[in-house]
Amino acid sequence: MLGLACLGSSPRSHANRLDAGTHRSSFNPPDDARAALIEVLTGETVRYSRQTECERLLASELEPPSQNGHIVHLHLHKCAGTTTCDLARANMGASVMDSFQAENNCAALGDGNWLARNGIEPGFSVGCEERKEKARTHPFFMIERWLDSDAPCDNMKHSVVIRDPIDRIVSNVLFTKTQEGYDPIAHSPAQFVSWAAPGKVHAITMEPGAQGPSDAMRGSDMIERSTAAVDNFYVRSFAGPEAFMVPAGQLGQEHLEKAKNTLRSFSVVIMLEKFDTQSAQYAHSFGWQQLFTQQMLQNHTKDHGHQVEVTIDTEGNLEIGQSTAEVARATSEDVFSEEELETLVTANQLDYEAPRHPWPPPLAPSSPHCT
Repeated sequence: MLGLACLGSSPRSHANRLDAGTHRSSFNPPDDARAALIEVLTGETVRYSRQTECERLLASELEPPSQNGHIVHLHLHKCAGTTTCDLARANMGASVMDSFQAENNCAALGDGNWLARNGIEPGFSVGCEERKEKARTHPFFMIERWLDSDAPCDNMKHSVVIRDPIDRIVSNVLFTKTQEGYDPIAHSPAQFVSWAAPGKVHAITMEPGAQGPSDAMRGSDMIERSTAAVDNFYVRSFAGPEAFMVPAGQLGQEHLEKAKNTLRSFSVVIMLEKFDTQSAQYAHSFGWQQLFTQQMLQNHTKDHGHQVEVTIDTEGNLEIGQSTAEVARATSEDVFSEEELETLVTANQLDYEAPRHPWPPPLAPSSPHCT
C-alpha cells in the first residue's frame, strides 16, 4: 500500500510538558499563501501546521491505479469530504452513485452522518458482502460516520483525508454554529470540552436525552456534537462502531492498535495541510486525472463563511488573491482558552498516534515517507 504520513506528534509543550503550562504558540501558523490554496481546494481553513520534513516516494513505490474501481472513502467530518465527493463525480461520472448519494454528499443510505435520515442507530454496520453487492452498480462510497465492523473490505480501495486533531475540533466547533439546531449555550466551546471529561457519553449511545429519546439521533449530533467529536475522533472512526460509543477517557491500546491496523490497509492517506501535493495519490491509486473542479471554488462559500478571491487564466492556471482565511484563523484563536486547549490535547493523545502507523514514533531519528 502507498505509505505516507507526517501528521506529526502532538505539540511538545502539551504532550511532554503539561505540568509546565501551555502556550498557543506551540501550534505553528501555516504559510498564508499555502493556506489560501488549501482553502480553494478543500473549503477548509488550516489554522495549525506541522513543520515535518519527509522523504519522497519513488515512482516505483507507487501502486498502480485501481482496476475494479470500487472505492470507499472515509469522510472524517471537517476533512475535505465535499471536495473528494466532487472529484469522484468529475472522474468517475454521476452514475457511480445512486440518487440518495447524489443528494447527500456522496454518502449512500446508511453511511451518512445524520442517523435518523439514514435510518440507522449507534452501532450500525454494513457487511462487506452487502457493500460489494452494492458496488456492482454504484462503485463509489463515502462514509461520514464510523467505519463498518469488518472494514476494510477485500478488493475495495479505501481512502481518507486527515488533519491535525485539534485543528479539526476547532473547525468542527466553528462549523456547528452555521448548522440547523445550533444553540450558543448548549453548543458553546466550553460544552464541547465538557463532553471529553472522563466517563462522558454525550450523544454517542441510545440512552434517553434531555430533548428526546436519544441525543445521538438528533441531526448529525453523534458525529458533530458529541463525546466522540472531542475524544479521539480518529481512533473511534477507524476502530469501528463499538469503539465509537466508548465513554470518554476509556479508549485503550486495543482500540489504538485496531485503528492502526485498519489504516495500514488504506490506499490513500492525505494530510489536509498538504492537500495541494498529496491529492496526487488519487491519481496514483484510483487513476483519477482531474484533481481540481470549478465546483471546488464554490465549496468554501457554501458553509464555511469565508472565501478566497480566485481567478483562472486562459491556460487554466489558478491565480489566488486576497484570502479571508487569515481573518478566520484570527477569529478561531479565542475559540478555546489555554486551559481548554490543554484539556483537549491531553484527551486526544491516541489520535496523535493513530495516523503515524506504521511510521516512526515521536522524536524518532528516521523520517517517514510522504508525497
